[in-house]
Amino acid sequence: MEELSERQRDMIYKIVRLMALGGGGCFMERQRPENWREEKYTFYWNTVEDPEAFKVDNAVDLDTLHSLKSYLRTDTFMFDLRNPGHTLAATPDAWSIYRQMLEGELLEYLWRFKQKHSDYKSLPSIGPTDLSTSEESFQAAVSALTAKGYIMENHSVTHSAPIGFRRLYITEEGEKVFGKAVAIEEVHEAGRTPASMPIASQHIELPVVDWHFVHKDKLRQLVENDYDELQVMAEGKHLAAKSMIVLLGSLLEAVLLDFLQRRNRSARTAYYNIYKRGKNQKLPYSTRRAANISSATTPIRSQIDQALAGVPGYSEWKLAQMIEVAEEIGLLDHWAKIKAHNVRETRNLIHPLVAMYETPPSAKDVSTIVDLFESVIRQLSAKSDLSKRTSV
Repeated sequence: MEELSERQRDMIYKIVRLMALGGGGCFMERQRPENWREEKYTFYWNTVEDPEAFKVDNAVDLDTLHSLKSYLRTDTFMFDLRNPGHTLAATPDAWSIYRQMLEGELLEYLWRFKQKHSDYKSLPSIGPTDLSTSEESFQAAVSALTAKGYIMENHSVTHSAPIGFRRLYITEEGEKVFGKAVAIEEVHEAGRTPASMPIASQHIELPVVDWHFVHKDKLRQLVENDYDELQVMAEGKHLAAKSMIVLLGSLLEAVLLDFLQRRNRSARTAYYNIYKRGKNQKLPYSTRRAANISSATTPIRSQIDQALAGVPGYSEWKLAQMIEVAEEIGLLDHWAKIKAHNVRETRNLIHPLVAMYETPPSAKDVSTIVDLFESVIRQLSAKSDLSKRTSV
């Protein structure tokens, strides 16, 4: 088969990383390359907006990001996505899911933008020439890479998977070719093709997190201490994979507890509605709303209080229940909930009966769980910051 041109290799390298590393049913099977999240953001924005519209002096304009979030909620976005000019336009049945995913990613980006150590002046970008590549050219490159065994189609991923383009993943051989640690801009600067890229080390890189959004002082101190301990593990000579995964689950539980306690009545109401009500009527989340409706259709305040009295204290809640309640009251969106459950499920390795029948976690597993954990924490922090602005 004819060798790919350097142009095709460079283009397909970027696009496949975006498509295959963005989520979906086989996400847990892969280790992320560095900067994959920034690549996704840039790619999304280039498909829906003029990239210059949200950059000011090569940095991201926060106000325009908020405007873009509003834009994603409109029918205009749906129309734009159908435009045949979008070579990688999502499949029709994935449009709404694609929009939800973008909103979630945008919240994460807003959160990351406000962190003390953020630096977006060197965001890798995908130029217009990449996006305007013809479908025939793109498909030819995909076919060639598939024939070489570098990428494959995952038939277990449905069309409604979070990544709304193609159900592709990078094979183990493809990982060796594409590499895992070189950012897009480095490819251009060094003039290298993916075949010459180095393989990433086993070092686990933890994100820098400002835990200001945890309100309770004692809980925030606990979270900060545990995260410092996690950093020591990540930098250790020998990887403590199981310990790191268990501690990540504990950190997630602590942060969720803080958020749920701040929204105590809503959280307890959600717990009742999900786990306790049985065939009883679903409780409203606003007692003011209940007072305005006759008791024949909605329980009055005293009845609500009586029902909530049967909800156990937070010390008895399981992490799975915290996650479900967090989604119910709007702290987590659907995809963040799935990511949180992935963190929870791997944390169950702490139980001997679970660990006996599971493969010991590898550095690749830890890196994936760190990604998922970071994504959930970003969304929670963004929700906290947005609620502050709304209440002012």
